[in-house]
Amino acid sequence: MEFRATRRLLHLGVFVGLAVLVALLEGTWIPSAALIPLMGVLLVAFLEVILPLPITLRRQIDPPGNLLIGDEATVEVRSRPAPLPMNLVIDDGIPEGLAVVPGSREAFEASARGVAVARYKVKPRRRGEYDIVDATVRRVSMLGLFERSETLPGATHVIVLPAGAKQLGVKVRPRPPVRTSEMSRSLRAGAGDEFYALREYLPGDPLGNVNWKATARMNRIITNEFQPQEPPRYLLYVDTRATTAEVGEADAFERTLELAAILVEALIEARAHVGLVLLSFHSVFLVPSPGANQLRRLRQLIIDAQPGQDAPLMDLVHAGVAHLPARADAILLTANAYDPTLAQAVTFLRARHGRCNVLFPGFPEPSGKTLDAAAQRAAGVLLNTEQSTVLAGLAPYADVAAQWPPGEPILMTLGRLGMAGRTR
Repeated sequence: MEFRATRRLLHLGVFVGLAVLVALLEGTWIPSAALIPLMGVLLVAFLEVILPLPITLRRQIDPPGNLLIGDEATVEVRSRPAPLPMNLVIDDGIPEGLAVVPGSREAFEASARGVAVARYKVKPRRRGEYDIVDATVRRVSMLGLFERSETLPGATHVIVLPAGAKQLGVKVRPRPPVRTSEMSRSLRAGAGDEFYALREYLPGDPLGNVNWKATARMNRIITNEFQPQEPPRYLLYVDTRATTAEVGEADAFERTLELAAILVEALIEARAHVGLVLLSFHSVFLVPSPGANQLRRLRQLIIDAQPGQDAPLMDLVHAGVAHLPARADAILLTANAYDPTLAQAVTFLRARHGRCNVLFPGFPEPSGKTLDAAAQRAAGVLLNTEQSTVLAGLAPYADVAAQWPPGEPILMTLGRLGMAGRTR
C-alpha cells in the first residue's frame, strides 16, 4: 500500500505559507481566519483517503471468448469493499497487444452489496495470447490533495485471433482434390459418382448400377463400380520466415497469418479437410482433418506462430511435406515474392498435390519519410507492383497466382482462385 500527497497539496501549502507571511508582515491574523475553512477541507480530504480500499478484484470481458483483431471489447472491473466509489481510479496492466480505446474509461460507480464497477474498452492490435495483469486501485481525495493506492492481484487471460471468415462474411466453395494416375491406383472402389471399373453383379448391388450393354455382350449381369466420394482436402503452406517480419515489414508477416486464418475458418465451415504447414527452419504442421477440434488446433498454431529462421523456400517446402498426404490441394501463402526458389517450390507442390495456388498478401506501401522503397526491398519484401510482376511469372507453374491487395475484400481475391462462395 502506498500513501502520498499530490502536487496539488504542495500548491496549497505554498498558498497557506504566503497567507501566514502576509499575516506576519501586516501584524494581524485577520487574513489567516480565511484559512480555517481550508483546514476543514484538508481534514475531510485526509479522512476520505484513509477509507478502506478494495481487497478483491474480478474482471469480465464482453464479448466473452476469443477476441478478433479490430473488434472492440468491454472490460468490466468489479471490486469490493468500496465506500465512496466515485473517488476510486483503476490502472489495469494492459499488455502491448491490446490498446485502450481513447475516451472509453468510465468512473467507478456503486453497485449492489458494496461492489464498485468500472468499465473501459480495449481494441486488440496483434494476434497472440496476453494477460491483463495486476491492477492498481487508487483512492484520490477531495480536490486531489491526497492519494492512496493498492495493487490487487488477478491476471485475466485474453486470446486474440486474426480476423476470421465469419467476421468478414466470407464463404468458400471447396473442390474435390485432383486425381493423378498414381493416386488413382491407390484408391479402393466404393459407392460414389465417378466410374471405377466393371465387375459381376453381386446380391445387394443397386439395380441402377447394372451396365446393360456389357451384360448383353457377356451374357451375365455386369454392374458398374464407382470411386468413393472424397471430401475436399486442402493443405495451406504458410511462409513464416523472418524476412517477412523485419522492422520495415512487420505487417507483412501478420497479414500472411491473417490470410491463413480466414482460409482455415472458411474451409472448415465448408466441411473441407484442412491442414496447415508453417514454413520455417523447423516446420510445424497439422495433417488435413475436418471439424471444430481441428479448427481449434489450427487457430492455436496461428496464434503461436513466430518468425522463423531463413532458408530457401524450396528447401522448406521439400522438408515440410515428408509426412503429409499427397491428396490435398496446396495453397502457398507467402510475402517473399523475391525468393529465387519460389517457382521451383510451386512446381514441386503442384506435382505432388495435383493443384497448387499461390496467394501473396499485399500490404500498405511506404509513404513520406516512414520508409522508402529501397529500405522496403532491403527488409526482404517486394513492393506490391513488383509482386504483380512476380505473379505474372508464376503463371506457367501455379494453377492460379493472385495477390490480396490492401483494402480489397478477400472475397474478390478468392474469386480469382475459383473458391469464392456466396456471402452471408
